[in-house]
Amino acid sequence: MLRRLVIELILFAFPFILYFGSRAVARALKPEIVLSDYKRRMPVLIMAGAACAVLGFIIIWALEPRHRNETYVPARIEDGEFKPGGFTTEAPQREERALTPLQEAAKAREDAAKEQPLAK
Repeated sequence: MLRRLVIELILFAFPFILYFGSRAVARALKPEIVLSDYKRRMPVLIMAGAACAVLGFIIIWALEPRHRNETYVPARIEDGEFKPGGFTTEAPQREERALTPLQEAAKAREDAAKEQPLAK
């Protein structure tokens, strides 16, 4: 997010940099030259900077990668080893949930009931 903000600020400042840079070059090449007052050009520079920033925002949004049909896998630690997160096309692996002692006892009763035939 910080990178995007910096890019937008640079794009907004671009017309100002060009204008004041060209004024500096003109003054350095011909010191006797009379340059017009830059205050009249400030609204045009602000609009040009805003247009550059908006256009840059739209272009960055249009060109950023889309992760359709991909699943984000968060970073994790497996067997004491760090596994970075990222996008994958593989189906996520389901891990068995840890059971509480009460749930384990209920599951054991269900398994025992399944193993014994019904008595008549």
